Amino acid sequence: VSFENAVANLGEDSRAVVRNDPSSNVHEFTVNHGGADVTRGSTTVRLGQYDQVSFDREKPGLVRQKVIAPPSLVSPPNMDLTMAPDPRTTEMEFSWGIVSGAQSYRLQISPSGMFSNLVVDKKVPGRTAAKVSGLEEGTYYWTVTSIDTEGVESQPSIANRFMLVRQVDSAATAFLEVYSII
Repeated sequence: VSFENAVANLGEDSRAVVRNDPSSNVHEFTVNHGGADVTRGSTTVRLGQYDQVSFDREKPGLVRQKVIAPPSLVSPPNMDLTMAPDPRTTEMEFSWGIVSGAQSYRLQISPSGMFSNLVVDKKVPGRTAAKVSGLEEGTYYWTVTSIDTEGVESQPSIANRFMLVRQVDSAATAFLEVYSII
């Protein structure tokens, strides 16, 4: 990956985020999973998980720092199906793991996997759970970021998907409707 005047070589099974804004002189490379070697001029820095390098276009070298990790999502688990007599009034609990150094967390819920239309964007101070109600029946994605004591926010966790559907009888049975057989 080339950005500004640096090159990053990612290891196998690695994920990273590049932030490059020449107009504001922001050049950052953050490894979320795996590792990478970032080279700028004669300087090479090896990065591991949640390491970041940044640099100023006008100055030589790279500045390496640790960034706060996102939490692991606990509940509802990925692909969960929640049935409720009235989805809109149902209170759902979202929980995630503790992250060392996190002062608060940010919960986001969206009907889009791209998180382009947020239905919940909630800052949760000091707790690893939040209750949410008011969701319509449908499919949603949720993610959480960690926020450290200086207000720096982590990358989002890998999103989980859940479905909230109207319960049609008291036996809590989920029905499958087939609209078209291909």
